[in-house]
Amino acid sequence: MKKKGIKAVHEQDLDAFLKSLDLLDVFLNRELRCHFCGANIDRANFRCVFPLDNKVRVCCDSLNCFQKVESLMLNA
Repeated sequence: MKKKGIKAVHEQDLDAFLKSLDLLDVFLNRELRCHFCGANIDRANFRCVFPLDNKVRVCCDSLNCFQKVESLMLNA
């Protein structure tokens, strides 16, 4: 069975993490959107990043959106 690890980033390291993904400027300009619902992503509702179609996508903290990420990752 293939094992998957959970990777986490502390809130203090969020800017550096987003910079490493070339997403910091978009985030700081309030232009980063949830892949599923289109909600504007900020520090209060940032949930996760995930790969899809060779791109980095982001998800808000909506349970519905996060369940879609889980489903994608389980079926990958």
